[in-house]
Amino acid sequence: MGCMDLALRPKLSRGLQLIAQPAQHWTGEFCDVVDEGQSHTVRLAASLCMVVGIIEGRGTIDVDGGKGPFTLSGELSGANVAFDIWFDTIDGPPFHCAAMLSANESQMTGTWNFSCGDPVNCGCGSYSGPMWMQRTIQIPAELQQGPQ
Repeated sequence: MGCMDLALRPKLSRGLQLIAQPAQHWTGEFCDVVDEGQSHTVRLAASLCMVVGIIEGRGTIDVDGGKGPFTLSGELSGANVAFDIWFDTIDGPPFHCAAMLSANESQMTGTWNFSCGDPVNCGCGSYSGPMWMQRTIQIPAELQQGPQ
């Protein structure tokens, strides 16, 4: 995925010119994700584009050996990053993330939160926890063949 995929976003249609650049590769973890009373660490590998106040991407998650694709979309404001992640394997609303980029833009740390999409029948409530991501030089193995 290249950052030119962002050219269709309405936010960029205000006369801004987008310079073609390759996506950056990131890996990371979402900690303390609770499912059926068990705490899990969600590992992820992603291709992200961060340009003109926008962050977009897609990738693969790994939860206890089970893998699945996701998409990511949000905004950048200085070092502040806010984005939503939609996991194809999880029904309901997206995970909301808020993080800070490091000065060299190679790492981000912050928190994620998730609100139950069916509070009447499920009753799991909402969850939150720490998250981190770091830019990698090599394409993570999970992304070499694309999301499964």
